[in-house]
This record gives sequence, C-alpha cells and structure tokens, in this order.
Amino acid sequence: MATGNRWGLLAIAWCVALNIRSSSIAVSPLLPLIKANLGLSYAQTGFLFAIPTFLMALFGMQGGRLADTIGMKQTITLGLAVLAAGSVLRATATGYISLMVWMAVLGAGMGIASPGLTRMVKDRFSDIAGTAMGINTSGLIMGGTLASWLTVPYLLEALGSWRGTFLVWGGVACMTLLVWVIRAPARAPTGGESPVRPSGIWRDKTVWKLNVIFLGQGLIFYSLSSWLPTYYHEMGLSLEGGSLVLSIFIIASLPSSLAVPYLSDRFGGRRGSLIVSTVVLLPTIGGLTFFPLAAPRAYAVVMGLSMGSILALTFIFPLDYVDPAKVGSAAGANLLVGYGGSFLGPFLIGLIHDLTSSFLAGWLFVAAVIVMIMTTASTLPARTR
Repeated sequence: MATGNRWGLLAIAWCVALNIRSSSIAVSPLLPLIKANLGLSYAQTGFLFAIPTFLMALFGMQGGRLADTIGMKQTITLGLAVLAAGSVLRATATGYISLMVWMAVLGAGMGIASPGLTRMVKDRFSDIAGTAMGINTSGLIMGGTLASWLTVPYLLEALGSWRGTFLVWGGVACMTLLVWVIRAPARAPTGGESPVRPSGIWRDKTVWKLNVIFLGQGLIFYSLSSWLPTYYHEMGLSLEGGSLVLSIFIIASLPSSLAVPYLSDRFGGRRGSLIVSTVVLLPTIGGLTFFPLAAPRAYAVVMGLSMGSILALTFIFPLDYVDPAKVGSAAGANLLVGYGGSFLGPFLIGLIHDLTSSFLAGWLFVAAVIVMIMTTASTLPARTR
C-alpha cells in the first residue's frame, strides 16, 4: 500500500474513531436537561449514559471476530451503519424506554466498529503500530472534545433542544460512513486479514490482565465524563462551566495520546509509561474529591494528560502481547470485559449519589480503580510482539 494511501486510510480511520466517541459523549452535557425533561432519578440518568458502553461491550467480541475473518472494511462499515442509525433515531425517542433502545443500538455499532480499527493497525501499520494507534486514539479523544464543547452551549442554543443536537451528531456519523465506504480499500494487503477463526483468547492469562486494565480505564473515563459537569454544577458552577471542565479534561488528553505512543515506538517502555500515568492521576482524583473548587481546570488538565496516555496504551497492548491472527478478537475481548464492566461506573456513582446525596464515595471508588490498574500493569510480562 503506497505511503500516501496509508496515511489517507489513517485519516479516514481517525474520523471513524471520532464518531465512536462523539456520539456517546454528546449525551453527557445534556444529562441535566434530559433528567429534568423526562423526570429521571440520578441512577436512571447514569444508566442512560452507561447503556451504549454496555452494548459496546456485548458486541465488541463479535466485532473482533468479524475483523479477524471478513476484514476491517466490512466490519467497520457494518458498525458505522448501526451507529449512525442509533445516533439519528434517538432524537425521535418519546420517553425513557425508547431513548434507551436507540442508545443501545448506538452502542452496538460502537462495539462492532472498534475492533476493526485495531485489526487495521496490525495489518497495515505494524511498523508504526504505536503511532498509528495513537492517532486513532486521538480521534476518540477529539470526538469527545467536540461533543462536550459544541453540544453545550453552541448546538443547544442554535437548535433549541437536546433532540436537535442528537440529529447533528447522527448526520456527522452518516457522512463518515459514506466517506469510509467510498475511500477505504476493499482488499487486504498480502499476509493481512487472514480468514482464521481465533481460539484460546479466554484461556490466555495475559489477555485477562489486558482486560482488567482496559476495564479500569473505562471505569475511570466514563465515570468522569458522565458526572464531571453535574458534579461541578452541584458545586456552584453554571451548566456551561461544568461542561468546560469536561472539555478541558478531554482536550488535555489529546497531546499525551499522540506523544506517548510515538515515543513508545522509538524508545519502548509502554508498561512503565502506564504505571507512571496512574501515579500522576491518583493524587489529582484526591484533589477533585476533597478540594473540588481549589483548581478545577488544573485538575482537568492533569487528569486529561494522564488519561490520554492510559487510553492510548491500553489500545496498543494487544498489538504487543497477542498472536497477530487474534488481535481483533483480543481487542473484542477487551471491549467485552472492559466496557461490559465500565458501563457500571456512571450508574454506580449515580446510585451512590442517590443514596448519600454526595459524590464523595463515587470518587473514592475511582481512586481504587486507579490502584487496580497500577497493580495489574506491574505484573505484565516484557513485550512479546
């Protein structure tokens, strides 16, 4: 594949990644409005944000198997089509149940498409796997950034309702699907995307360690992304002020998601970089918990830099530790275990708030998850691929 075509493919894949994250994160700034409009409890509201993540987990394993068998283009096409349908149709929801249904469809599309990106990197960018995956990860981060920054106040003010903002993000997903179908290469490179039926993923102890680490980063990211605006709104900031904290958090994760994978391609040390990132993140969560108004934007910057590194590295690890023929399935296993558990983060923190009228115990839970990642990463073997 010519160099120009490779970078063109990576640019389109970046747009795919952007949609995987923007479609779900766009809900977060709107949660207070949806909660009030539909008369929901905090637990119901948290579950509404969590349901796409849960469905992403359920369909991630199937997406991984499809990526390892029929190839990355067909897999991502199917995933994007389902994602776009859910993203558009949620604007037509007439109540809580119907909104949950379309959010679930959205999440299924996310799960099918995501492993295809990992398969693509292994097949077509193995010589710069860290850099390529970092670019894909930056697409996820930029999707979250744009969704949190544009949804409130800009799209909400322009369109007048949360339903209108959902239609905008659904339209972006439809356009991305069209570009992907037209421009992504149909045939696999020689030696790539071989039609194998992977097995043994669930018996691999290292894959399970990667699953635990992926679960941890998902719990942290989705807990923070779903509740930071509401938390700071309760602390006295405006809805826009709370959304700004979320936007800073996500924007700050962008440079580290690119720099750390690039440096790891050149110098190695991915496992150590992950551990250092958790060490930096832990005391920042302490500040968020006990001194929330002391420096909310500074907290957001440090949390974002740490999470950008952690997120990118967890996506790269299957490329380092797993048989190349099973990379898609390993990525799907990460999604199944990781997002299957991490969807509980927003729900549990909402439930804890309902029971205690405080976010304190919820943020302490996030701190415990950081320690879990740190401990598990320290037991990973040396890089094997």
